[in-house]
Amino acid sequence: DKEMTPGDILTRPASWVAVFNAMPTICFGFQCHVSSVPVFNSMRQPKVKTWGGVVTAAMVIALAVYMGTGICGFLTFGAAVDPDVLLSYPSEDMAVAVARAFIILSVLTSYP
Repeated sequence: DKEMTPGDILTRPASWVAVFNAMPTICFGFQCHVSSVPVFNSMRQPKVKTWGGVVTAAMVIALAVYMGTGICGFLTFGAAVDPDVLLSYPSEDMAVAVARAFIILSVLTSYP
């Protein structure tokens, strides 16, 4: 696309500060433990054995989605990618508009 210019592709962090700047994002990712008790209680047969399968499936799905999004954004824009990958793409693109609509739907339906 003529509007997008890729940046440099970094193979390691630029500095130790960049490594520590990622820590809040990693910690935020582990905040799902707050909703684990209501999810466990909403299962048909709440057992520890089936709970392990639920957690594993959820982590695999999240890993696939986040890795796919991260890899595509990084390969498209290199180090110049925005922290919110959708902000890097042109806002008038229909696929980006659909992705934003799904994010809005996800946020609206996940509120307890």
